[in-house]
Amino acid sequence: MVQSALGWLLVILGVVFMPLGYGVSPKRDLSFFNDLADLPAFVPWAFGFLALGVVTLIAAYLIPGEFND
Repeated sequence: MVQSALGWLLVILGVVFMPLGYGVSPKRDLSFFNDLADLPAFVPWAFGFLALGVVTLIAAYLIPGEFND
């Protein structure tokens, strides 16, 4: 259970670190956050978190857990 939640958290972090792309609003360039989010500076971190999250999810489903009888 905990490993699965950790895996999903890592996958979500990987998706959050991906660049957003350009929007349709011309006022979008006025925001420093949007300019920072458009940079591909965090792409290696994003792929690292995505890969680690997928490996954690696979391990969580393959490793047998304890059953309460």
